[in-house]
Parts: sequence; C-alpha cells; structure tokens
Amino acid sequence: MRDANLILESKPDIHLNESHLRSNIRILMNDKLQAEYNTTNGDAPGKLDSIEDLDKWITSITHIDDGIRSRRDREHRRYFAHLSNIKKDTRKTPTAGATAPDTANTTHTFKRHYALKLKEDKRALLASNDGCNNCRQLWIGKDHNCKYRMSPLPYGVVPEITKEYVEQERAKIGKPQPGPSKSSTTHIAAIIDNSSDEDAA
Repeated sequence: MRDANLILESKPDIHLNESHLRSNIRILMNDKLQAEYNTTNGDAPGKLDSIEDLDKWITSITHIDDGIRSRRDREHRRYFAHLSNIKKDTRKTPTAGATAPDTANTTHTFKRHYALKLKEDKRALLASNDGCNNCRQLWIGKDHNCKYRMSPLPYGVVPEITKEYVEQERAKIGKPQPGPSKSSTTHIAAIIDNSSDEDAA
C-alpha cells in the first residue's frame, strides 16, 4: 500500500497523507495481526502508535506479522509430526510368538451383478429365434417394450444362451423347428429350375 501511495504522490486528489495511510493499513490488518499489534502497542499512547517515522512503523508491523507466520508454521509442523507418530503407533508389528496370517488358503469370492455382454454367436442365435438382445427372451420379438432397453440385465435372470438352451425351451412350449428361410427357398427353387433347363436341353 505504501509503494502504491508513493506512485500516486503526483495526484493529490487520491494520494493519502501519512495519517490516512496509517489508518488504512490498520483497517486492512487481519484479526490476528490486529490483536498482536494491540498487545505490542499497549495502552495509549502506545509505543507503536508513537513511532513517528512511517517506514519504521511499517517495519515494526512486518516483524509482528513475521512472528505470527513463524508460530503458525511451527504449529503445523508439530501437528503433522503428531499425525505421523499416530500412524506409526497404529501399525501392527508381529511379536516373536505371533504367526503370520495364512494368505495362501484365503479365498476371495467375486459376485457378478450384471450379465455378460453378448458375443456375436449369441446374438445370431437370438436373432434366428426372434429373441431380444436386451432381456434375452426367446420368440418375443425385437419391437416389444423391453424393460432392460435402457438398463443392464441383472446376472442370473436368464441362463446362458446356447443351442441346447434354445432347444430345451422349444421343447417346453412345443414350438416347431424353424423352416427354411425365404432366401433359402428361393435359392433351392433356382437350383431346381436350372436343373430342369439342363435336362430339357
């Protein structure tokens, strides 16, 4: 603030005289610095307020602020040293008669929450049986209102999609085996027609 005020010395309308500059510096002090200043200053007329030289007065305030910062740094170091000691004390060190835990026989169980992502062969199997890739139900159609369209399918809702599973479900509901597709029928008819043309020739 003092350096800024010196720059403004050529502008008397905004330049602060020494008294106003001291007042502004006092106003800008934080609570701790203000309390330390008052303690050091003592009762009126205080020994700091009685310093006439502005530079010496500001230097005195700087010494007080440096002392506050130094004490704060020491407190921080003591606090972190205390935390470090607590961590060291809480670490369990094996005693002479203690045995280490048997980690070799420790088993970790993993619980799956969602069904595995479908592979291409599973998708093809569902598609050939009018199934849904989301809920993985067979013969349900792709346009049905599937509740798993926007959320993952929980694990275990339906068994793994295999040819054996499809045949098992087909037998349960008495669903007939799928006939040849339209493209296959067309291809077979074309072969027969070609054979008939060759025999006629």
